[in-house]
Amino acid sequence: MAFCIEVPGVTWETSAKGYMDVTLDDGQVVRKNYLRVAVPKASVKDDPGYVEVCTSDVPEHIYIDALQKGLQMQLNRGKALTSIKGTKTNASRAEAIKAVEVQLEAIYSGQLRVSAGARTAKEPAAVRTLAMQKARLLVRDALKRAGKKVTLYSAREITAAATIVLNGPKGAKLLADAAAELKARAEEESVIDVEMLQPDPEKVAASNAKRKRRPKDDGPKLTVEEMAGVQATSRSRPQPEARA
Repeated sequence: MAFCIEVPGVTWETSAKGYMDVTLDDGQVVRKNYLRVAVPKASVKDDPGYVEVCTSDVPEHIYIDALQKGLQMQLNRGKALTSIKGTKTNASRAEAIKAVEVQLEAIYSGQLRVSAGARTAKEPAAVRTLAMQKARLLVRDALKRAGKKVTLYSAREITAAATIVLNGPKGAKLLADAAAELKARAEEESVIDVEMLQPDPEKVAASNAKRKRRPKDDGPKLTVEEMAGVQATSRSRPQPEARA
């Protein structure tokens, strides 16, 4: 059960950004933008809570306020800035501005690390895993269509290309298809009562044996006098001659 507020008809370009084309009474078609905003209090692992907000319908003064607060939070974090403590001086203020410039450059370049709260609005891990599998199949199919031999490409190369596909225009549909497929699987009746199956005792024993931690062998314990003798012997060893 998902604890969220969803808007039907939105086309999601990414897991957090989408749009919907709306026809007005005069027949004009306008595009409204949407953002998926996390609700941490309604989120648990693999089941994020969120609300889909139409930013096009948000009054300008509220939109500007929200954007300012978000950018303020992003610009004013980072070790370089939080390490500045004590009484404010001209030197510390200049140092703070330099630290913020670094954060601003990270924002412009897309290298700023997002907070955990922002990530809670992403799709469950199982959905993304299945969508990635579908993206890999698309990449392999594209190679075959281009007359390339798939076996000549490493798994890492195919995964990197699949990541580009998943983050591109087709990503939203792949994620939606994966979510629908997983939901259908969950609703299907099991083909057999698995309780009637008995695990292999040998396999169970082997599995349990792997879980047991082997005791660490720290080796023989040396006294302080013995350790001093070892160090003295090590220092007295002749050094190898340097090669010509």
